[in-house]
Amino acid sequence: MLYQPKGSQLLDETWEYDGTGWTGMAPVHSPAVLRGFDVALDVDFVRLLLFGGRDQQGLRNSTWAFANGDWQQLATSGPSPREGHAMALDAARGRVVMFGGHDGNALLAETYEWHGQQWLQMQPGTSPPARHKHAMSYDLGRRRIVMHGGVGAAGPLDDTWEWHGATGTWTQITTAQTPPAFGSASMTFDPATHRIMMTQARETSSLTPTTVEAWSYDGANWTPIPLQNPPVADDKHALVLEPATGSLLIVDSTAVLELVEQPGHVTQLGTGCGAPVPMLGAREQPTVGNAKFGLDLLTDAPNSPVIFGASHNAAQQQLSLIHISE
Repeated sequence: MLYQPKGSQLLDETWEYDGTGWTGMAPVHSPAVLRGFDVALDVDFVRLLLFGGRDQQGLRNSTWAFANGDWQQLATSGPSPREGHAMALDAARGRVVMFGGHDGNALLAETYEWHGQQWLQMQPGTSPPARHKHAMSYDLGRRRIVMHGGVGAAGPLDDTWEWHGATGTWTQITTAQTPPAFGSASMTFDPATHRIMMTQARETSSLTPTTVEAWSYDGANWTPIPLQNPPVADDKHALVLEPATGSLLIVDSTAVLELVEQPGHVTQLGTGCGAPVPMLGAREQPTVGNAKFGLDLLTDAPNSPVIFGASHNAAQQQLSLIHISE
């Protein structure tokens, strides 16, 4: 679903994407023409929740839900009016978590949770620095909300935080490497790789598209993802998972682009000892998340012991294989 301004022209159109094309919706009710809002899947796993943003009269703090082709206003109170905040559904607990934003005068460092009918402000002992334009997503495997980047009081940020809803605490995660501080990003959970995927493009004074960078996060470290034909998108794009195909899509104000990782390659090092020479064959491309990828031992001396091993160099994105046969 897309409810988004295009360039400097604000639109109140609602569209749905089915994996192949867009369909314009005709809801009876709609929020005001907004920018700077955020959306997340609601606690019922059916509705899409929208909060805040700015219309022609100023900042708003209304909460809307989209389901069955129509928008419904759920609340007009709760968190203060804001824009540039981020939201994500904590699927295990059935809560939508919201952090940060800008209220027109100052950056915010508040944490709220939506319980299906109302917003409740949380009181963690430690909170991330105030920010807006940051990215948040739920890590389904580790049951954490992951937050990264954004713009703080001193400029773009490159820090990573996790919200543990069961204990109501924020924890800053120190990683060996981190994505550059671009100022805005988008992230989603990829069930194929069990990792958080994030894309970001350099923020510009206009919506001029720039080259997208992609990173993955496994709960301990960020890893850059080499892309095949890196896409070009504006910094306000969204990274979403298309559930029917499992594809990761980049949606901005002009296009829908598929995020495609650079295929790996296999290089044979050395020669076999003896005849017949052991040979390996690969099924499918060795790309991250490709469950169909596999290796076959094509030939080997009969009645001989075999040792087969594999190792992965995350820093160089290499998979090393060794086969020893007597």
